[in-house]
Amino acid sequence: MSASEASTDEEEIPTLFQGTNYADAGHKDMVYRGDESFRTANTVTIQIHSLEVREKGKGPLIAKNVPTVAVWIPEAMAKDWLVQQGS
Repeated sequence: MSASEASTDEEEIPTLFQGTNYADAGHKDMVYRGDESFRTANTVTIQIHSLEVREKGKGPLIAKNVPTVAVWIPEAMAKDWLVQQGS
């Protein structure tokens, strides 16, 4: 697994799911459809990442090889969750 880069935005990584990528500025040559194309409306999606975390933008490196889990919950399943806070 290779490390991906993520930048913080006020101590929060805004998104871990990757969008569509194009090889050209005119957005004609798609090289990746984006993570959304791999999930379905009624299934939980889980991704495991190893991140290099940087300050906002291309700022200084904060941490390397940070294990991270991204979870997407479909709207129909996102209701009535019970969360137990750690002590």
